[in-house]
Amino acid sequence: MQNTWINEIEQNIDNQKANIYYRDLRFYQVDRFIKMAKLIDEYSSHCAECKNNKEIVGDVAKDFGLYLGGNLSRRKQYERHYDSIDKHLKKIHGHYAPQYFLSLYSFAGMVFGILPGALFYFLSPGNWVYYLSVCVMVSVFIARQFGKKKDNIIKKAGKLL
Repeated sequence: MQNTWINEIEQNIDNQKANIYYRDLRFYQVDRFIKMAKLIDEYSSHCAECKNNKEIVGDVAKDFGLYLGGNLSRRKQYERHYDSIDKHLKKIHGHYAPQYFLSLYSFAGMVFGILPGALFYFLSPGNWVYYLSVCVMVSVFIARQFGKKKDNIIKKAGKLL
């Protein structure tokens, strides 16, 4: 049986969804916010920060329509709360967004692909575009494979948001 606190949060958010533009619901990742609330409820019994975040989520859920349908300062407040909860769940409890490591490793692969490309440029200045693009593509491909592997490990462990 699901906790009544979670049911109340989901009900508050569902009731106020009509006041929010449908693209904002996806942009501000409302479904993931609800998943994070479930995780906070699960960990709040033994984590002090999750207990504090539980109160914040409750306050946000009560005025959810005002946070996303209201003025810019309220939206920024929602984003700050969302980001702090997300950061806490990543650092302390090991929960990550789908394809988090794939994106992170791809970026790192792109950055580290520029280094050998620049080295090849100094060795053969005439073909710098070719060397740079090949090095970046190869390093991004390799990094994506490692990121995908890490994401699959997280998914199998049940730590996916």
